[in-house]
Amino acid sequence: MGCFRFIAGLLGVILLVVGLVGVGVAQAPEFFNFYREVRELGGATTTLKEIADNSFGTNFSREVPPDLPVVVDGETSTTNIINAQPELEAPALEVLSSAGTDASVQEFEAQVAEVQAAAQTITIEQQPELSVEESQVVQQSLAENVVLDNKIEVAVVPLAVSSAVAAPNTSGQGGAGGIAGYEQRTVELEWPRSFRVGGSGTVVLTLKALPSGGVEAVAEIKDNQVIATPILITDFYDTHNARYSARLVAPDFDVETLTPQTQQLGRGEEGTWRWSLDAPGNSGSFVINLVINLEWQPKPNTNVQTIPARNIWGQALQVDVNFVFGSITVPQASTAGTALAVVGFAMQIPLLGEILGGVRNLLFGRRRKQPQTSRSRRR
Repeated sequence: MGCFRFIAGLLGVILLVVGLVGVGVAQAPEFFNFYREVRELGGATTTLKEIADNSFGTNFSREVPPDLPVVVDGETSTTNIINAQPELEAPALEVLSSAGTDASVQEFEAQVAEVQAAAQTITIEQQPELSVEESQVVQQSLAENVVLDNKIEVAVVPLAVSSAVAAPNTSGQGGAGGIAGYEQRTVELEWPRSFRVGGSGTVVLTLKALPSGGVEAVAEIKDNQVIATPILITDFYDTHNARYSARLVAPDFDVETLTPQTQQLGRGEEGTWRWSLDAPGNSGSFVINLVINLEWQPKPNTNVQTIPARNIWGQALQVDVNFVFGSITVPQASTAGTALAVVGFAMQIPLLGEILGGVRNLLFGRRRKQPQTSRSRRR
């Protein structure tokens, strides 16, 4: 009986320790560093403003209105002097009003007058001259890095761009209220919410058109995370072939590309890229980077030039370990740890008598056994 109580008590102590460790992992995982979770960093998503900046070589601002027709056949013009006028006019007037008739001021005034005169007479080859009002772009806020589920729809509101910027898109593609000369698309990224140490997962990147001005993002695999980002692409489909290239960079993972890296898509066509990732054998934080580049190549029998590849979208993901003992997740470890702690404490009760008896023997010594008396039997 004593041996059984000792074994039961020892098992209770072990269960108690395991339970406390499980509770600790669940409550303070960053201390134990045994789990991985996925967090979206916000990343390097490309806004509509940045796309316009990259496409037309112009930095837009309220003080400097956009001068969009500075790109001819894919070549960026360097004579965009119209946008320099608002920046030069204010400081010139300020200097002239406070400096009198100094020779340097007169020289500066002459330079400003020359620049303003050039701004009024400059023309761009093969493009009509536009006033500031004609080239205005309505500034709108863009929701970036929104994590979507199957109950949320994203609608892209078109910008007010002058029809003289590019030829109208007559195909009807690009969503409701499509912008003349542009194609509205959305980039949908799906990745596992968590990776098991030494396990694997699939990352899916889809470039979709917006047939009705909205998109519903649904994960292919249950519990996967999905993020959709609306983008705007300059429409050169009539004269060029669009070649989209997607890359995934994850130095700590073993990456296998399951689809062609470069895909040629027409107006309104959908492209999908897939990668299989094998997680490393150690725990820690890891970064996954994705990017999409677009290159326009001239179609046969067209007198146009190649438009070099440009980045149209990018995203960075940070991944941490989200598993502890084998295939037990953090919520399961929390529940199991609490249960084991209670069971371990309960199983220590049979050992309590042995512990108290040992302490008593150490303090007072063992009690001598009294001789047993027996009655003499009469023969």
